[in-house]
Amino acid sequence: MKMIHVLLLSITVALCACGKQEVSEEKTPGKEQAAVKAAEQWLKLMDMGEYCMSWEESASFFRGVVPKSQWDHTAAAVRKPLGEMVSRKVKSSKYMTALP
Repeated sequence: MKMIHVLLLSITVALCACGKQEVSEEKTPGKEQAAVKAAEQWLKLMDMGEYCMSWEESASFFRGVVPKSQWDHTAAAVRKPLGEMVSRKVKSSKYMTALP
């Protein structure tokens, strides 16, 4: 269970931009849609077992904190036991330029 939390936290960090302020959704609908699409493409890499590629597609902040070999090993150890992805839907999205 701890490994799943580590993976989820890593995914959150990988997908978040490093800024200082929240941006209004009204001013950024295109950016929010692009971010959701990028997240879905990144998760598809994870679903396919392309962990090294998912690391390469992650934010530079994440790549600077988590070594590629560590990500490959940890992601495989956590993701593979979950089996094939059955379905996934976006529940909500909010464009931000800072970590929550």
